[in-house]
Amino acid sequence: DNDSVFLTFTYAYKNRLVQFYKDSLLVEISTDCGLNFNEVLFRDGGQTLATVSVDAMSTLFKPIDANEFDTINISLETYRGQDVVIRFKTLNDGGSIVYIDEISVKDLSVNAIESNISIELSPSIYPNPAHSYFSVENPFDGDRMRILDISGKLIRTIEIKKGTNFINTNDISAGIYFLNFNKSSKVQKLILE
Repeated sequence: DNDSVFLTFTYAYKNRLVQFYKDSLLVEISTDCGLNFNEVLFRDGGQTLATVSVDAMSTLFKPIDANEFDTINISLETYRGQDVVIRFKTLNDGGSIVYIDEISVKDLSVNAIESNISIELSPSIYPNPAHSYFSVENPFDGDRMRILDISGKLIRTIEIKKGTNFINTNDISAGIYFLNFNKSSKVQKLILE
């Protein structure tokens, strides 16, 4: 297999076991700046989309552990050298929420690996959107995270250890926030519902 350019993402979904609910996830690609999405890269739905086998009928599904996510790798080799737009669509048919995270496009060819020697590590946030808590998977020891509201006002500063950190947000209002880490240049958006 000579494919070396991949779209990778993780998703979590808990199906309602009632047969007529057909929630689905579509990943589409456009080669004309998003005017047309004529090609489907990924399509799955209903029971085959589920990453957790328990029925979602009784409670709202909120993934809290990495093992509740599946990883999808899709070859983009046929689009190498082209400008593309990738669109994720969830179609909700009364079932549950599809959570998508860790979206990346990677070139794993030998030339790309040699030319991309510096790799930036950054914390992962899940679930997002979040409700009363979220988790930070941090690759750094002794880090500090700042939660800023959409206007840039500091809401909270939290010491973050290496590994998984659970952050309680019961005292923070619903809205859009930005997470800024001392040891990473990447600012991440968090939605609290």
